[in-house]
Amino acid sequence: MKTFQELLSSVWMKIPKPYPALAQLAADYDSRWMTGSDILYLGDSVVERVSWHDNDKRTLDRMVAETLDGKYSLLCIAQAAYHFRVYYHLLEVLRCMRNKPELVILPINMRCFAPQWDLNPAWQFEEEIQALRAYPQTKRIPAIRGNADALTYSETERNLALDLPFTELKCLGQFLDIIKNIPTDPQGKFRRRKQIYILHYLNTLQRNHRRLEYLGKTLDLLSELNIRALLYITPINYEGGMRHVGARFMDIVRANAKVVQDYIYPWLRKDRVGFLNLQERLTSDHFFHADELTEHLNQTGRTMVAQALVKKIEGVMKVNNEETWSN
Repeated sequence: MKTFQELLSSVWMKIPKPYPALAQLAADYDSRWMTGSDILYLGDSVVERVSWHDNDKRTLDRMVAETLDGKYSLLCIAQAAYHFRVYYHLLEVLRCMRNKPELVILPINMRCFAPQWDLNPAWQFEEEIQALRAYPQTKRIPAIRGNADALTYSETERNLALDLPFTELKCLGQFLDIIKNIPTDPQGKFRRRKQIYILHYLNTLQRNHRRLEYLGKTLDLLSELNIRALLYITPINYEGGMRHVGARFMDIVRANAKVVQDYIYPWLRKDRVGFLNLQERLTSDHFFHADELTEHLNQTGRTMVAQALVKKIEGVMKVNNEETWSN
């Protein structure tokens, strides 16, 4: 049973409020009195989540900002399940703003391409995108609901056929039922985690995936706006995946990462775009727990990612300001 505080929080979340991401963006980059933050860091829940067991409760973006030690100012806009379609429309709004960042950091979370994330009705953010598209004309920040988690999969979506390896499950609804129902016995828990690792990471990524195409549109937009970019593939708990699925788990994980790297290669040829593949950078003890099924990092994991990002940021920002994407 939920506590009174939890019920109150649940009710509060459902009350429409001025769209926070757009409000942050406008306050920072459309101000008459400020020039705007040097770095804009866009992200999903990996950027904003911390573990209950952490002594250091700084989010990943705060660690990055503090490791930069005042060299550059940083604004972070992150929300659970944000993806490249949202990032694109957030950045499109910069066209009508007085100032722009010098660098945009974009995480590539490989799970955003999986059916569990890509097709979730609660994670399409249509209301948010509509607000972003309207802003250049209206200059208004409308009230919107929080992430609409009450939205559920339709029967058509639940019956979607999936061709995933190492599993007897054949449709999305079967996986969703597995996620919802947690067994009490160790063997049952292990089988459940195996199916979730498969759903999260082993769908073969196609070059024409809609989220990947929005990544390309986003990079073209940054090119047009002459803004530097730093892309990185988010670390995953690959050791947990191998423990549950087997060594061949990595074959597909690596193949999917290569699809991403091949896709973005034309943009990476430009000096003003940096890239890091952090997918296999961290071991299981850098996540919330050893069998973590998402990409959420504990304080040690966040520290290591922050240090890697700052090193790359400094390299990308050293590119001569006179240079453009076309050089």
